[in-house]
Amino acid sequence: MQKNFIPSQNLGRKSLLCALVICGLCVSLLPALGLAWKLHYFLPALIICLYQRSLAYCLWLAIVCGLYMDLLGGNGRLGTYPLAYSITVLLLSQFRSYFFADRISTLPLLTAIGSVCATFVIACVLYLTDKISIFSTKAVIFDLGVMGCADALFATMLFVLPSLLLGKRQRKASDYFH
Repeated sequence: MQKNFIPSQNLGRKSLLCALVICGLCVSLLPALGLAWKLHYFLPALIICLYQRSLAYCLWLAIVCGLYMDLLGGNGRLGTYPLAYSITVLLLSQFRSYFFADRISTLPLLTAIGSVCATFVIACVLYLTDKISIFSTKAVIFDLGVMGCADALFATMLFVLPSLLLGKRQRKASDYFH
């Protein structure tokens, strides 16, 4: 009978506050533990917010999360992360109608897309302000490709896998009609 159950993964029911606390702790504690990964830790929480709140609320949250990132581990340019996260939320809000909230793949895929977008915006800001060009082949492959996948893996490990392992199961339609 277990084979007739599929995992329930609804972004509309995830706790936004819990997601923000987890992401904030990752930003605060992982560098202190010596794990200085340059991930976009708040992107999964912002994507969850997109499925639960209005766009205006999500944009304000993106600015607050970006300021938190700038203050605790930014690149030295205050305002870079709020700008990147705001543009990313605007872009991802357009994808909301193409990705269903109840699919397991939605959060990791949107996190990867958002990571590429946020990294590109940050690279453009750094180029415009400091004339630092990080648009080499190696940087594009690593920053846009590998780190986008790392952000998707982060979202999967912290938000998708726990709900798969510990969450409720959703019944298929065939379970109701024998």
